[in-house]
Amino acid sequence: MKISEARQLYAAQLNTLRTKKQELTKMLKEMPASGPNVDRAEISHELKLVSENYEQIRAGMEQIQNRETLIQNMEASKQQSEAMTEAASDMLKCLEIARRIADGDRVPPADEKKLMEFNFEMYLAAKNMAMLRQKSDPKEYDSLWEDENTAKEEEPSPSEIAENTEISIAPPTITN
Repeated sequence: MKISEARQLYAAQLNTLRTKKQELTKMLKEMPASGPNVDRAEISHELKLVSENYEQIRAGMEQIQNRETLIQNMEASKQQSEAMTEAASDMLKCLEIARRIADGDRVPPADEKKLMEFNFEMYLAAKNMAMLRQKSDPKEYDSLWEDENTAKEEEPSPSEIAENTEISIAPPTITN
């Protein structure tokens, strides 16, 4: 069962038990104090059982929410790690492009543009170094970003992943 389905089942059971508790409490309050004690004791006992069942199901709901939060946090950390890895990779590529330019070699215009966007001062320093090293036979390089031109599909959010995660938990049961 998915976490979102389990949460809905538990929430429905909690609502049912909450309503039952309210009805029993109302019955106890409206019952005359001088009336038969047997009915009052029965209602009090039933209210106690309903309250205990409510607390059990509430604890199960809390456990589900804790699992969902844990999965969301784990997925968010994973996505942050991937983003940081990608940023570090881009930084290394920009440094390599700057080195190639500084050596007086030729890089594709798209790579030069990426370097300019990443760090304009680094780009200018590399271009200045290239002017000092003017080679008679500069080496030509292919783009470092050619393999990344394919469109990336959007990843689901951590909350969507958590809601759709399968968990093994028994559906809640109301005991009387």
